Amino acid sequence: MTTRTFNFGTVEIDGYPHQHTVKVEITLQEKDKKPVFTASASCGNIMGGQCLDEIWEECQDQLKFKELYKEIMELWEKYHLNEMKAWCEHQNYGEDIQEEVTVHHLRGNEEYERLSKIRELPERYLEVTEEGLKNVPLALYEYSSYKLKNNTHKEIKSTGWITYDELYAPEGLIGRECPECGCKYGHGWYYMPIPENDLNKIKGLLKIKD
Repeated sequence: MTTRTFNFGTVEIDGYPHQHTVKVEITLQEKDKKPVFTASASCGNIMGGQCLDEIWEECQDQLKFKELYKEIMELWEKYHLNEMKAWCEHQNYGEDIQEEVTVHHLRGNEEYERLSKIRELPERYLEVTEEGLKNVPLALYEYSSYKLKNNTHKEIKSTGWITYDELYAPEGLIGRECPECGCKYGHGWYYMPIPENDLNKIKGLLKIKD
C-alpha cells in the first residue's frame, strides 16, 4: 500500500475564525491482485473525509496548486473505493445512468388500512414516481396523506436512491436486474477496473515506479 498526503495551503471559511489547512490523502493498494484507489480530504477541523467536492466548491479560489487538486478530485469522483461499486460493468458502474425524478410519498390512513383488509390493496406506504402514479389504486388517493396534504408531500430524488417497482417506481434503480448478467443494483459489490492512463496518473501522483 502506498499513501501520500498533499497540502493545498490555508483557507478562510465564512463563519469560522482563523485559517484552516486543506490536505488530501490518496492511497493505492492491491486487493486480490487488483489496484484499489481511495482518497480523502480535510479542511482544518471543519470538514473531513469524502468532502473533496465540498472543499472545491467552497474554497477553490483560495487553494494552492488548484490544477493538482482538481486532478485528484476527478480521480476520486471516478475511482474512490473502486472495488465497491453497486452497479455491474453493463450498467457502466453507475456512470451516467441516474436521473432526478419527482417522487410522491403516499401513506394510507386508518380507513385505508381497514379497506386493505377487505380487498387487495398495495402496502399502506408507497414511494411512487410520476410514471407510477397512473397505477396507484384510487383508494390510496382517497385515504392517504397525498390528498390530505394537497399533493405537497413530494420531492425530487435520484433514481439511484429509489427502489425499483415495476408498477409504482419503474425508474427506480435499487434492486433492478441487469438484463445482461442478472445482477441487481444494491445487492452486491462489483470491482471497477481503473483504465491504464488513469492508473498511471495515480501512480505518478504517488511516485510509484513500475
